[in-house]
Amino acid sequence: APGVAPGAVVRIAGTGLVARTEPRPDADIAAELPDGGTVQISGDAVANDSGLWWPVEVQTDQGPVNGYVPQSWVQP
Repeated sequence: APGVAPGAVVRIAGTGLVARTEPRPDADIAAELPDGGTVQISGDAVANDSGLWWPVEVQTDQGPVNGYVPQSWVQP
């Protein structure tokens, strides 16, 4: 997606979404994502059988947490 690259701050599209510990839908939950909030892309996208996933850094009350979100959830 245009505007999505390592270091970019992007908006999350949707509610009740989570970052996963690995780039797959059945991986453990790393962090809950802020409804309509932003996350920072922390690296290059990973492509696999379940699509394109972006590594992100999520700011939580306990500090930053790293995880993965699918391309469809990311808005530049």
